[in-house]
Amino acid sequence: MKKEISLFSTNEGIGGFEQGNYDLEAKYPINTCWTRNSRFCIPDIPSLLWKAGLNNGYLGEMCEGASFVINKNNEVLVVENDNNLDGDIRTGRLLKISYNGEIKEIFHYKRTLKSPIIGKNGLIYLSTDGHSDSIGHKLFCLNSDGNLMWEYDINHLANSNPVLDAEGNIYLFTFLAGNGTLFSISKKGTLNWKYELIDVNWSDPIISQEGIIYIGLNISKTLTAFNKEGIKLWQLPITHEPSSKEVFYIQLILTEALTGNINLVKGA
Repeated sequence: MKKEISLFSTNEGIGGFEQGNYDLEAKYPINTCWTRNSRFCIPDIPSLLWKAGLNNGYLGEMCEGASFVINKNNEVLVVENDNNLDGDIRTGRLLKISYNGEIKEIFHYKRTLKSPIIGKNGLIYLSTDGHSDSIGHKLFCLNSDGNLMWEYDINHLANSNPVLDAEGNIYLFTFLAGNGTLFSISKKGTLNWKYELIDVNWSDPIISQEGIIYIGLNISKTLTAFNKEGIKLWQLPITHEPSSKEVFYIQLILTEALTGNINLVKGA
């Protein structure tokens, strides 16, 4: 008997995180896993059903592999980018792949693209990709058919996937030459605020159930907290460059900080 998949939850039964404005009927609307628990089980004996790809392209942001999402119709949304690594113009395409492996291109752009996420009503958010010193980057909002709803100029390369809060605001971190910017962009594609830092962040922002936004900064080796108005609340020194494994332990770290076991550096 086929098991029905429950509605998507950022918390996946663990708790501690805000339920973002994702498409809850989508099977896998965001590839960022804050709880580090998969919604799916791998069969004991996997077998190939189909494989997909176009000529002279690779799926995902890097040649090594792809991050994908799955909508409520069991269709895979994945980015494919041109493989001409030395070319001046490299096209990025957003593919929709059916349950049977049929490929349909629903969006393309004159630059490579990063992995998508699926928001409420099937809206798709993704940004352009490129070299670390490149500029002129954009964040796109598409409808479920791939038609452009709006675009926002973020200029520098996005170093994280978009993350949605409960109100549908989009958060992402960009960087250039050691300088980073945390953006909050409204669901209508207008700027709420941005916070500039002389630092970089290698992980997606995290939003707690209290609505606090956390990012790990690699140069200063700190965990940094912001509220939804863009005010930096505090910085927490840690002994190493933060990575995705800190996501699961964030509530424990904060509990220790609030009980006085870890010193908090108040933000300006």
